[in-house]
Parts: sequence; C-alpha cells; structure tokens
Amino acid sequence: MELERICRLLRQRGKQIIVKGNSIETFHERDEERITTD
Repeated sequence: MELERICRLLRQRGKQIIVKGNSIETFHERDEERITTD
C-alpha cells in the first residue's frame, strides 16, 4: 500500500509520524507538515 511505503520512507529519515486514518502527520522542530492520501 502506498501509505505504508510513505511511512517507511519518512521513518528512514528520522521523522516522528502519527498516522490517523488516511492522513500522515509528520512533526519537525520548526514546522508541521500534513500529507493526505485519497
């Protein structure tokens, strides 16, 4: 699944990830990003 692949890539880069349903939230020191997949 695409979502799992994205999570794995982000984790390899040392990101903190919270997965909620179809959205992935990644937390950075300065800003917050949200990736949503349909």
